[in-house]
Amino acid sequence: MELEGGYLAKEFGRYAVVVESTFPKDRLKELEELDIGSFHEVLWKPGNFRNILPLQIAESYVETSYELCLQPFPGMDLINNVARDNFELRIKDCCVSIRVNETNIKSGLKLILNAFRLYYKIIEAQEETALSIAQKSLQL
Repeated sequence: MELEGGYLAKEFGRYAVVVESTFPKDRLKELEELDIGSFHEVLWKPGNFRNILPLQIAESYVETSYELCLQPFPGMDLINNVARDNFELRIKDCCVSIRVNETNIKSGLKLILNAFRLYYKIIEAQEETALSIAQKSLQL
């Protein structure tokens, strides 16, 4: 389906994938094979609810858009060192994006999904650690 503004959309049940009209037609088939439902557990969390996943899909990579604006956290450089073969957390204008160097969209999205899981686990662990340290410090 063609949309206003030079975009194409493909509906999958309750979801739609929207791409620029210049998106390579041979790669549209890859989008039809996606299991979008697996992103529910990551994107539909209290406090982190998102009903859209903006992506940049290029010939050699898939990257979350900075519109998603994930928050930076201490230790990102350490995570990038450990995960360099899978993904990279990138900062621009105080927002984090997740980039995977992958030509296959389906494989790229699986790596992004794993990076999201790790990102939210780290954020949750840091919040729990901060709360624990604060509670112990205030019991002096």
